[in-house]
Amino acid sequence: MSTHQLKHNIHLKKLKLLIFDLDGTLLNTEKLKFLTYYDELKYNIKLKPEKLRNLKELYISLVGSTDIDAARKIFDAFEINNISNNPLYKSLEPWNFFYKAILERYYISHGNENSLKKNIFFETFNLIKKFKSLGKKIAIATSSTKKEASRIIKILDLENQIDLLITKDDIKFPKPNPEIYLNTIKKLKIEKPNSVICFEDSLIGLKSVISANLPYIAVPNEFTEKSVKNSKKISPKWIINLNDNLDEKIITRIKDFT
Repeated sequence: MSTHQLKHNIHLKKLKLLIFDLDGTLLNTEKLKFLTYYDELKYNIKLKPEKLRNLKELYISLVGSTDIDAARKIFDAFEINNISNNPLYKSLEPWNFFYKAILERYYISHGNENSLKKNIFFETFNLIKKFKSLGKKIAIATSSTKKEASRIIKILDLENQIDLLITKDDIKFPKPNPEIYLNTIKKLKIEKPNSVICFEDSLIGLKSVISANLPYIAVPNEFTEKSVKNSKKISPKWIINLNDNLDEKIITRIKDFT
């Protein structure tokens, strides 16, 4: 649908704000982070192959969590403190050092600038500039840190497109708690829930949106598709394939949400 058609659509005039999750929604960082964990466990921790095969299933269950929570659960699940000879992993809170090791590996390998640019989900990414040009507000609500989210936004050249960035550093209770979404609409002075559309890829993120009583469009990826589609909380009508006509879905979502 052309920008001109969207501009004059009667239902779209109700839309004031689009809120996007970041990881797994605008770009495929879930894959990149998984590969980082895989490399760290294989080459540094020296995890046995039969245990390494369990990583993807565990990682999928953690998608949507904060990065530090995911690192801690992976550290505990594979009992890395018992496997590694690293003295830091024998300390009081060893998962913090594991998290730092993951971040270091991520920044120099799978999470570097070139890799991020190659893993953009253009179907959702392009919505930002399109709807910003129509005068709509754009927000990003992410479980990432402010530092990491800002780094990605700069790499994607979205700094002038975003009205509000809200991260795990800005809230007390992370997703699936609704705080991050409730704070977003409060800060942007949005009064009517049906004037907002939220884009999320994970079940944890979608639960956050639903608890905030806001309309959502689910855009699952290979790491989140199973949990999203199997959840009774998520309407199949609003689970979309990135090949679908997103403009039409947005208009229909606005019409149907009451």
